[in-house]
Amino acid sequence: QTSSGTSYVPPPSPPAIYSEPPKANHQQSQNIDREIRESDFIMALAPIVVIPSHSQPEYEQYQIDGGINVETEDLLYDKNTPHGMAFDFILNRDKRNINSEDPLLIQRFVLTLLFYATGGHDENDPTQSNKPTGRGGWYSEMAHFLTGLHECHWVKKSLEDQFWSILSMEGNADRRMGVTKCNGDMEVTEIRLADLNMVGFIPEEIKWLNSLESFDIQNNHLAGPIPSSLGELDELRYLSLDGNNFSGTIPDVFNGLAHLERAYLNFNDFNGAMPPSLCTLREEGSLSDLWSDCGGYPITCTCCTVCCDMVEECDEMQSQRKET
Repeated sequence: QTSSGTSYVPPPSPPAIYSEPPKANHQQSQNIDREIRESDFIMALAPIVVIPSHSQPEYEQYQIDGGINVETEDLLYDKNTPHGMAFDFILNRDKRNINSEDPLLIQRFVLTLLFYATGGHDENDPTQSNKPTGRGGWYSEMAHFLTGLHECHWVKKSLEDQFWSILSMEGNADRRMGVTKCNGDMEVTEIRLADLNMVGFIPEEIKWLNSLESFDIQNNHLAGPIPSSLGELDELRYLSLDGNNFSGTIPDVFNGLAHLERAYLNFNDFNGAMPPSLCTLREEGSLSDLWSDCGGYPITCTCCTVCCDMVEECDEMQSQRKET
């Protein structure tokens, strides 16, 4: 009560203003993480990218002045190119979800690039509308490419081999398709992608598969020049490019392939002379088989073991027969 005898009524309290404690914006945080991851991938992959030098419509804008002033990261963002499709897969759709510090990131990217550069079509990509046509192409399922498994498991038994393995009692009847062998460090050592109706080209980035010992892409429809970076595959023992549409001269880049034992370049559209580096390996190194279209035209080769006619006939060169 007050001194006047009346009861004291306190004034009403102001209404409470409720405010939630600040919360981190989850979506914003995810966006930041994605941007950081994307930046890390660009830093890891842009330095290894090589702009194709031969004529390819999707690369024309990057080939001006030899691509000297082109930022390779622009190419990685261009999903109209195999490089852009490969980068998009690694960054956004790869179920393995590796990080930029993974020592095998480059290997996985190069295999994905090889897939798209050779007319590969990912059946699990709803945005990819350019399905195989009469011009050729192959599906990821044919060799279990682009799965969430480690790339050493991007492999599948071919239908042809399944058939013959039923009839054969020999264990070596099983010749698989895809990444057919890796070493103990999970580095790719063997690739077999024969008879898949592949179209397109071999990217120069193949050189980053630096443990590769066997590369078999025979009987497809690949075209253009063969990449000079094949000469940087120091461990290569077996090279089968036969039965394609490769053209131009064979680059003289094979000096360092001290382990190369067999090279099949026949049934293509090459011209000119067999490069001295291959003849040196044939005469002084471990190269025991060297096949080309040297049956009078269009390849000149004095060191080849077998000369073919670009179509179907091949003959062993008498001068190159080993004494028995």
